Amino acid sequence: MLHATRMFENKDGFHLDLFIGRVVGKLALSESMISRAELFKAYSNLFVYLVSREDIFLFKGLASEGRKRDLPDLQVLYPNLNWKIIEDELNSQSLGDDLRALFIRRLEAFSQAYQLEVPILSRLKKQGRN
Repeated sequence: MLHATRMFENKDGFHLDLFIGRVVGKLALSESMISRAELFKAYSNLFVYLVSREDIFLFKGLASEGRKRDLPDLQVLYPNLNWKIIEDELNSQSLGDDLRALFIRRLEAFSQAYQLEVPILSRLKKQGRN
């Protein structure tokens, strides 16, 4: 379950989930994520920042397994990812075994669907067995 505060979809199929505070009820917008975010646009007193590709990859990787539409998004984000950022952020948050296992399953599904290597996958699996 995503626990989105609001979900929006237009007639063209563009879909946006709005989360406040946490995604999937667990993953927080951490200080390190905020520090990686880049200013996109300023409107008078409103500043719009975009989180890093790595953090979006992590958010989408923790979405429900039923959300197959996230896998192509992961493929778009894949080139030139800093896998250390993703692994460090995952390890810095208190997600619990169930969400870590979900993330690992999503990475496996992604890797298999697109025949792409996920460099942190074997390490995450080993950490899960310890």
